Amino acid sequence: MQQRIAKETLLERLTQWAESARKQGIATEEIQKIEELSASSRFWTIANQLGDWANRKNDPLFFTESMEVVASIRDYQGQKAYHASNPTTVVFGTSGWRGVIGEDFHILNVHKVIRAIVEMMRQPVFLRTNGYSSFTEVQKAGLLLFRDNRFMGDDFCRVARMELNAARIKVYEPGMCPTGVGSALVTQFQTAGSINFTPS
Repeated sequence: MQQRIAKETLLERLTQWAESARKQGIATEEIQKIEELSASSRFWTIANQLGDWANRKNDPLFFTESMEVVASIRDYQGQKAYHASNPTTVVFGTSGWRGVIGEDFHILNVHKVIRAIVEMMRQPVFLRTNGYSSFTEVQKAGLLLFRDNRFMGDDFCRVARMELNAARIKVYEPGMCPTGVGSALVTQFQTAGSINFTPS
């Protein structure tokens, strides 16, 4: 995180962006959409919208101002992810945990989910289904821990590594790695599984 930023400061930066966009003649509908999203604190949606508009408009000033707001949103959501202590429901979709960074996908919940994965791997049904006679064999086989280039991927991997190390599970960590390559590495190293931080 580069700096700590308060929600009020972020909202002020969004207001300044809107004023500057009006002066530059940016479409009123676009400004209104950002203001509506600001009122509901949908900051990641704002970041995506600003990035899209900034890339489509051939205006260096608009691009710079928009990217500064996007950086502020990343800082704000990132610090929320680090300091969140509120219990949230973890929701799983077809291929994993679904969440919004800084809202329900945060450091505390990553700790909890990794601990739950470790606990699941200790269960007789997991051991039997995967051909292990004991959790010690799982610890030796290890887990592959990898990520793509998503925001805070290194931070989430660090938390996962801490939990896996605490459980004495060997960790194979190639770092940033495409999902297909990671899947092949699980087979190559014959690990007990993998944890992959990636957007879907």
